[in-house]
Amino acid sequence: MGKKMMENEQQLYLRAADITDMDLLLQWANDSTVRANAFSTAQIPYENHVEWFTAKLKDTDTYIYICMKEDIPIGQVRLDVEGNKAVIDYSISSEQRGHGYGKQMLQLVEAEVQQHLPQIQFFVAEVKKDNTASQKAFLANDFEETFTTYEKTITKACYSL
Repeated sequence: MGKKMMENEQQLYLRAADITDMDLLLQWANDSTVRANAFSTAQIPYENHVEWFTAKLKDTDTYIYICMKEDIPIGQVRLDVEGNKAVIDYSISSEQRGHGYGKQMLQLVEAEVQQHLPQIQFFVAEVKKDNTASQKAFLANDFEETFTTYEKTITKACYSL
């Protein structure tokens, strides 16, 4: 098993996303599992994605990478840099889930940051409580759970005090 993992790790690499990745990233973003694990669960309209993606490509504080296995794109990882921290967002194509690639992608992006983005001193990731696959990937890469957010939807009921 250890040798198989090493083979998989050697095959994975990151490349910078470019405009030709726009449709692929929208396809991945609108995947039902990705939408369920996103904080905004609505499908993303094409026009909105085009505007967002072209802006992100121009943003000097955003880095978007496509994770490749040989010549097959398997997922994406995005860093939104805020001062000395980077907020991480990643997803894996539906066909490639369940192989431990999330953990490996996070290792690859950390190596990329260490080598090319020394201003980044720490990562932040926000993960929904039901997204156990992402939780496991982050925990396996020594991320620590620092706090839990509680939310409540206020109903339109009449209250009398």
